[in-house]
Amino acid sequence: MHESRRLLAALIIALLAPFGLPAQADGVDVDYDGLISFMDEMMEGLAASHGIPYSSVIYLNHHDQDGNGIADEDQLAMLSAVLMGSYAVNGSNYGTNQLDPATIQAIQQGFEANKARIETDMTLTGGLCLMLTLGGYSCSLIELISGSNAAVGDAVKSLFAAYFTLGETGFMAWNGTGDDFVENYFDNLIYVMFTGTTFASYIGQIQENIDFDPNDYYKFGSAANTQPADITQVNSLGPGGDIDWNVPGSMINGVEYDNAGGNREAWLSACHITPPLHIVSSPPAIVGRQSGQSYTWTLTTTGGTSELGSGPLQVQWEKFKTDEEGVIVARPYSVDVPFTMPYLVTGDNGYRWAGLAMDAIWTRASPGSRLYVSLDSNFRITSQPLGAELVEGSPFTLSVAVAGGNAIPTYRWYKDGLPLETATDATLHFDALQMSDSGNYSCEITGDTGLKAALTLTSNAANVVVVPASEGEGEGEGEGEGEGEGEGEGEGE
Repeated sequence: MHESRRLLAALIIALLAPFGLPAQADGVDVDYDGLISFMDEMMEGLAASHGIPYSSVIYLNHHDQDGNGIADEDQLAMLSAVLMGSYAVNGSNYGTNQLDPATIQAIQQGFEANKARIETDMTLTGGLCLMLTLGGYSCSLIELISGSNAAVGDAVKSLFAAYFTLGETGFMAWNGTGDDFVENYFDNLIYVMFTGTTFASYIGQIQENIDFDPNDYYKFGSAANTQPADITQVNSLGPGGDIDWNVPGSMINGVEYDNAGGNREAWLSACHITPPLHIVSSPPAIVGRQSGQSYTWTLTTTGGTSELGSGPLQVQWEKFKTDEEGVIVARPYSVDVPFTMPYLVTGDNGYRWAGLAMDAIWTRASPGSRLYVSLDSNFRITSQPLGAELVEGSPFTLSVAVAGGNAIPTYRWYKDGLPLETATDATLHFDALQMSDSGNYSCEITGDTGLKAALTLTSNAANVVVVPASEGEGEGEGEGEGEGEGEGEGEGE
């Protein structure tokens, strides 16, 4: 149980890092793209650790689980926009500002009530609860899943509350048979999480003990009805509904989706909703490299307030994993897009990476990308510095490249056998060559083989000749970069 909880927390903590809502927005920001991707990754990771075939796992991302013709993540994006509501950017209103306020308020209130109901319904009762209490455990499945991190439980509640709020008949059969997606996913979640744990023998009892009564939830899709009665429910979010019914010339959501060719941003815009921030491309789920190689993390986005002139998009790359003691390791790393790790080592192996994209309103997390780094013990020079004859005053660059090993290399350049104290990079650049810069240049590069044995390589010498401008007319700037022919030619010390 504890390992399951740690893995779940490791994946969702990065997604649900505490970001305060900006003052100009009154709603809540739920990143359903990130949430369902991370739930899929969590389920897959737990299945692997518990010996469960991947084919037995129910996945959420890139599916139309209710079969209504609209991808679930796009319906969830519409719900996310409605939950945020209207907001201001540079003095102008966006979001759902063109839609009927009463409709938006009803959905927002229904969603919050559904979250509270989820916690009630996910509380075990009877003898099973008594057994847990005697064992020192909570009867609340939300608390059992969350452990000490409330954000984890809030993520689970937000996920289930969303499916109920969307209120499609394909999500819930609404007939009490349990033959529907939401109850099947709940059963699958319990099975995958608790297999191989203290609670493995009680999985069936837990699944039977939990019951979702459709009439206890507020529904705003094709299953909308009068139960519960205190909030008016109409089909606003389903394909047969019309979220912008108050706007002249509006069409039902499903027709707008088809007309947009399934493009989320075009669809939401046609429904008179400002599209939220959306990460449309991100690093692959698995990245494999050898030590000494580089890798560049990048992502692209669309939508959000940066397209409305609110300022540049901000990105924070995070690396995270569970260490040997089960402690979550998560740390901010870089704000560059793209962000390059120039020299990977085996200490980078096993980390997941995610990009947090932020604008004035929204925060979105890319799916986790796991980095695998294998050892290349052959520390070697792959590109030798090349000399040249150049005119005084010309710019010039010497460079050397290495690969392999298992330590970030250090560099020291020499001129005529004497060290250049400030020349400690892979390149040695001259803004304007002087006559005194003529000489033989070489570089010592220190790394290791991956066997905790330091190794220093010495490059070939590069002869640089600087001639007076009067003698070198027609000579231009130069760059002394070899193209890998020097591989294996460095001397080991």
